[in-house]
Amino acid sequence: MAKETVKKESQKELSPDSLKKKTSSFFYKFTSGLSSIRYILIWYVLISFIGTILLWLPISHKGGGWDVSFLDALFMSSSSFSDTGLSTLSVSETFNTFGKLVTLILLNIGGVGLFTIKIFFLKYILRKKLSFSKIADSTAEVGTNNKSETIGLIFSSIIVSVFSTILFGIIFGILFATVHNNPILDPNAPDPELFGNWGKSIWTGFYHASASVNNSGLDIFSGDTSMAAFSGNITIQVMTVFLFVIGGIGFGVFYDVFNYITSKKTGEAFSFSLLTKISVVTYLIISLAGLSLVFISEGLSTINNPNAFLSGDNAGYKSLALAFNTFSTRNAGFSTINLGSDGGLNPVTTLIQGVMMFIGSGPGSTAGGLRTTTFAVIAIVTWSSIRGNQKPHVFNRAIPEETIRVAITIFLSSIILIFSEIIIISLSESVINAEEHKSILDFTFLILSAYGTTGLSTMPLADVTFVTKWILIITMFIGQLGMSTTLSQLKSKKVVIKKTYVEEKVSLG
Repeated sequence: MAKETVKKESQKELSPDSLKKKTSSFFYKFTSGLSSIRYILIWYVLISFIGTILLWLPISHKGGGWDVSFLDALFMSSSSFSDTGLSTLSVSETFNTFGKLVTLILLNIGGVGLFTIKIFFLKYILRKKLSFSKIADSTAEVGTNNKSETIGLIFSSIIVSVFSTILFGIIFGILFATVHNNPILDPNAPDPELFGNWGKSIWTGFYHASASVNNSGLDIFSGDTSMAAFSGNITIQVMTVFLFVIGGIGFGVFYDVFNYITSKKTGEAFSFSLLTKISVVTYLIISLAGLSLVFISEGLSTINNPNAFLSGDNAGYKSLALAFNTFSTRNAGFSTINLGSDGGLNPVTTLIQGVMMFIGSGPGSTAGGLRTTTFAVIAIVTWSSIRGNQKPHVFNRAIPEETIRVAITIFLSSIILIFSEIIIISLSESVINAEEHKSILDFTFLILSAYGTTGLSTMPLADVTFVTKWILIITMFIGQLGMSTTLSQLKSKKVVIKKTYVEEKVSLG
């Protein structure tokens, strides 16, 4: 009788319901004391790890064998989830349909946000009531300080992402199936074999639309030349630019636009937020200024260099390529030309594009980098200091001291991180891959691309050292989270006693 009782108790403890309760209880105890940011961080690491396992297993490979190393699988999972697009292997040649689908899911979760998707389904699909903690997690993820705006931002981001992906996915699919690719600037670019193949074209169209709006440079076109096969197709390039601008400018902007449209219908007073004004204006200024500098750089190169990029035939298509690839540095990561030194571009052009990747796009977007608002605050504070203004301001709004301190901290921390990583990978590559002979500009461009979660590169990554791969993985992760979020995890939990000290001026340069 006692044995039967023990047996029943044992079966009860091992039942699915009891195991589920124990797992839930353990997870709750493990995460209950965590901040929203740290809770999100744990989930992001977990999702990247799950993606790594799936991409590592033979079920995702075309050959059906163990064709991908664990480190390469981790790299591709991190690149997909962070919406970067840097690749140590060819997605189209390595992964089967399942593997490509895994990268597509990862880049969508990373772009829109795990908790954003979760809240949208709970509220709008399942019609569930939302707890304060769930809203707090999503507030931290979308990057707003106002919890009352969180639901609106979530709705805006999901609607914009889904609508853009579906609409442009269909259009891309039709174009791929009915229009011949035109690799006018790279005749050797592999044929994507989409013309007349409706099934493959529709699948590729949706993948490309989703990758574009999420500012991910990943693609499933044949070969490893990004969009070189479409260097002569103006329509596809313009549509791609339109999509990554939508994803990169920030979903908060669209939330404001929706509110503006609503206010017009109801007759209520409305004014765009300071965030929207700064994000849009800075995005446009950086894009246009960067494009102008690139054309000046390449134009001057033609004076004494017959092999300069703009020299020779197809000046119109080459100008289009310069514009597309420069706009792509706003975090998209697609390219129609060879960005390496053998592609004919002026090194100054490469440096300009690297700076644009470093600045990145808007907060609360699918892009990474320093963020346009951080750059704008630094620029405003610098200009105010030069003019002797005591209180930096913009659009008739004063910038709080706390915002200025955070912006300076983000900027300096980013510079220190990037310079440190450039030195490390330069040393590792020069020692382990000495025969490759890559320049410091190549490594700088690569690190800036990872930090900006852009995905452009002037060098192939298949044979870089394991040190470089790990550094790029960490950099992509920081670029996605944002430097401010990363630094917040270093704050001490100890109670700091505030002290007031006597001020003393320090001589500056």
